[in-house]
This record gives sequence, C-alpha cells and structure tokens, in this order.
Amino acid sequence: MPQLVNFLRWGLYLVLLTPLLFQPTSLFPYITVKIVVFQILTTILTAAYLALIIFQPQYRPKFTPLVISFTIFILALLLTGLTGVDWQNSFWSVPERGIGIFTIIHFWLFFLMLVSLRKEIDWQKFLTFSFIISLLAALSAFIFPSDPRPGGVFGNPNFLSPYLLFNVFIGLWLAKNNRWFYLGVLLQILVITLAGSRGVILGLIAGLIILLLLTQKTKLKLAGAGLIIVIIALGLIITRPTAFLSLKSSGIQQRLNNWQIGWQAFKEKPLLGWGWENFNKAYNQYYQPRLLRHNVGERLSSKPHNVFIEYLAAGGLILLLAFLLLMAGAFYKGWLMAGPLLGAYLIQNLFSFDSFGTYLMLAVVLAWIDNHHD
Repeated sequence: MPQLVNFLRWGLYLVLLTPLLFQPTSLFPYITVKIVVFQILTTILTAAYLALIIFQPQYRPKFTPLVISFTIFILALLLTGLTGVDWQNSFWSVPERGIGIFTIIHFWLFFLMLVSLRKEIDWQKFLTFSFIISLLAALSAFIFPSDPRPGGVFGNPNFLSPYLLFNVFIGLWLAKNNRWFYLGVLLQILVITLAGSRGVILGLIAGLIILLLLTQKTKLKLAGAGLIIVIIALGLIITRPTAFLSLKSSGIQQRLNNWQIGWQAFKEKPLLGWGWENFNKAYNQYYQPRLLRHNVGERLSSKPHNVFIEYLAAGGLILLLAFLLLMAGAFYKGWLMAGPLLGAYLIQNLFSFDSFGTYLMLAVVLAWIDNHHD
C-alpha cells in the first residue's frame, strides 16, 4: 500500500495546479478546464482512496469537529437542493459557473483525503507549493492583461483576487520561517489592488488588522499598519472612477438591490430556500424595474453578491446555519493560526460569492487547520 499512499499524496499536490489551467478555444476558457480537470483528478484520487481505506483502516477519516461540520454542510446542500425549485440546476450549475453541488462534493472529497493523509503530508511543503502556484497566477495578471482590471488565468478579477487573498495570509504564515515569502506576499497584494475588487480589498485590510491585533512584535505592528495605509491609498486611486465606498455607485446600488431580492426570497422559503444556484429564479420573481437606472446589463443575476444572503436564499436557515457551524469550527480550532485568513475570507464574501479558487483554498485551509489541531 505505500505506492497507493504516494500516488494519493502526489495527486493532491497535482490538484493545486488546476487554478493555472485555461483553454482559449473553449466556450468558457477560464472556467471549464479548471472545473473538469479538478473533477477528473478528484474522482481518480477518490477511487484510490477508497481502495486504501478498505485495506488500511488507519487512513479512514476521523470524526473531528471540522470533518463533521463540513459533512453536515454537504448534507444540508443536498437536502435543500433536492427540495428546491430546480434540483438539476442545483446539482450541475450552469457552464459559466460550474459550481453546482456535484463540484462542491468534490471539494469535500478533496478535503477528506487531505485530513486522512495527515501523517503523509508535510504541510510546510504543501502550503509552499500552493503559494508558488498562486504567485504564477498573480504574475499571469501581467502576462495576460485585460482592460481595465487584470484577471490573469482566471479571466476575471473577481475570481483571481479572492484566490490570491487566501495565499497572502498563507504566505505571511510561511514567512515566519523564510522572509523571502514577504516579496511574494507584496506581489499578490499589488495584484489584488490592481484588480480593484472592493470586497477583497476590504477583506485584506480586515485580515491584516486582525493579524496586527494578534502579533506581539512592535516592528511588525508598525510595518503592518504602514502596509494597510498603502493598500487603502492604492485602492482609492485604482477604484476612484467607481468611488471606492460610495453608496451611490452603480455597483453598490446593484448589490444593495440584490440583497433586498435575496431577503425577499428567503422570507418566502425560510426553511429550505430555493435550492442551490437558483437565485436567478428568485431574481426574476422579485425584479424591480428601477434597477435599470443603475445598470442596464443587470437585468439578469445569478448571485446576490453576499454569501450569507446567498445561503439564506438558496437553502434557508438550514443551509446558513450549516455554513456558520463550519466557520465556527474553523475559527475555534484555528484562530491563532488562520484567524486573519478566515476573517478576510468572510469580510470579502459580504460583497461577493465563492468561486473555484475560493472553494479550493477553503478546502486546503480547513484541512490544514484540522491536521494541526487534533
């Protein structure tokens, strides 16, 4: 069985490469290949994993709080998807997103394999590999520039910057043993500010503030405070045309209206919701013509751009409570190690939604926390 363990370990490393994949000639060049290759790799690894745990019981997942809470989240997602208004859409999603229940189950399987191979995975090396891949993704923002905001290998700044956000804090953790990681962190912060995703910038600032509160070193506090000031200044400069925090900007007005629609959708189906990936159905039902004053292109919307409202609309109280349970478990088990990262993730998701990069990194971070806190 050592060969099977090695196969799984190196396969899990290989999964970390998927954010770099894209196919220019496909219908959705920056989404489809990532999702399909990730699903294929995870399926192959799961088959090998099942064979391993049949003969080697010590590799079976332990019922830790995070394993239990993540599994509860998946079960809640399945239940609310099956009882929603369009279970097929919930399960498969749409091609331009690709994040249906089917894909999220694969992230859960990826997480389970990571926590089960806790003794075989060197997390210092695993996170370093993830960080290196994220640096290549950050550099792709300059290699494959887009106007006016860089999306790199994700093709969308709102997908690239949340993925980099996770790795900023992973890099800061790695920098405790090697200060060269700080250079990579600065590169990723630069790309995040250039991408101009206001929610991610706010999440980054919030995470750094939490990190400053946790650190005991005065020099680091001063350096961190200076970095926060620089990020705010860059954010204001880069997003000035759209007014960084102006409530009158079309983007923020659209989000506020989406939140109202999401709240109306929750009130109609408060327990089980409309089903995952069915927000467009609620949007069509509660659409208000006054939205045309802000953005003509927003006559359709598949996301409320707020994860908490999305879970309320998609799965009612059941799904939101399952997600909060998962986050509570992560904070409780990994506050000192990953608290700033988790805080940044939740703050940015007040204004956005999860995508391939964030789900992949969330699975990695949850497994990292679980493996370091038995």
